[in-house]
Amino acid sequence: MSDALVEFFSKLPLFEPLTRDELLELLRGIRPVEVAAGQYLMRQGDAADAMYVVDTGSLAVELILADGLPAEVDRFGRGAVIGDMGLIDGRPRSASVRAVEASRLLRIDRQEFEFLLRNDRPAAYKVMRSICRTVCERLRRTEEEIEGLLRPDLTPVPTPVEVTRSGGGRFSRMLAGLLGRNG
Repeated sequence: MSDALVEFFSKLPLFEPLTRDELLELLRGIRPVEVAAGQYLMRQGDAADAMYVVDTGSLAVELILADGLPAEVDRFGRGAVIGDMGLIDGRPRSASVRAVEASRLLRIDRQEFEFLLRNDRPAAYKVMRSICRTVCERLRRTEEEIEGLLRPDLTPVPTPVEVTRSGGGRFSRMLAGLLGRNG
């Protein structure tokens, strides 16, 4: 294991909590993956069998819309972590990832990670906790974005009673129900 690789991973927020020995243990099973420009690393609906860290290149995250066409929703470059949710929940990929330019990624296999978990290795638990923090941050950002879309002029959101009285649309009634339950 090269010192440069250990140094690179130790500076990524997801792996910062790990000691050098824990990081070495985690990186023991890492494999490089080359993806040519235009090639897909993963497709929406694929099995979640690994997590990746971008070493070089640029990748686009795409969602397949109702009309069957892809829509780019994000881009990742060096140091980005891709597929972290699948490492935890094992559910199919929620998006496709395509190389915008030739890219090199470092693959952390889900089976290797689960082996560390089954053997109560601190590295796996620290990474899992970091992934949970990352997912929580994404969720909070998404909630803020949704709030901005729902209230672009920052007018107060009507109470569930006001929405019910006005009749509101289906979405308004659903939102009112959520607001009523979650205050």
